[in-house]
Amino acid sequence: MEQIGNLGFWLGLLLALPIGIVTNLLTPRIQARWAKRSRRVAADREREQREQAALIIRYRRNQAAYWSYLYLSLSRILLRVAVLLGTVIIPFLINDPLWSLSTNVVGVLAFGINVAFLILAVGTFAALLNDVRRTRIVVTAIAVRDEDDDPRTESQPQS
Repeated sequence: MEQIGNLGFWLGLLLALPIGIVTNLLTPRIQARWAKRSRRVAADREREQREQAALIIRYRRNQAAYWSYLYLSLSRILLRVAVLLGTVIIPFLINDPLWSLSTNVVGVLAFGINVAFLILAVGTFAALLNDVRRTRIVVTAIAVRDEDDDPRTESQPQS
């Protein structure tokens, strides 16, 4: 038993130096890639905000386009909810709801289909949240603007 402990010590000591060297060589590359990605994400976020501002201005000027946008956004959200519910329910209709991995081909195939539906559900949920966020931003901006334009909400002069 003591030999295993000694072997682990010498193996760790032997591997520590190469691992340290590789880590030091890779760190600048990883940092550069991370910084590049951060700049790209910030540029994408800024572009998306400009696009949303342009949409808000367009919809403030054209109420028909705004209602059309609302209709399409809500339809897209409802479709994504339906797909999400389907991807959650369908795996339970396939063979074995507990995903027991049997040795037969049908069990493995059912497991693969269930995993595919799970991946689809996660992607659909992310897209659903993104659609809801975008729609909420536009609707909130339009609603705030409508309240500012509404003569009923203007303050009455104090007498």
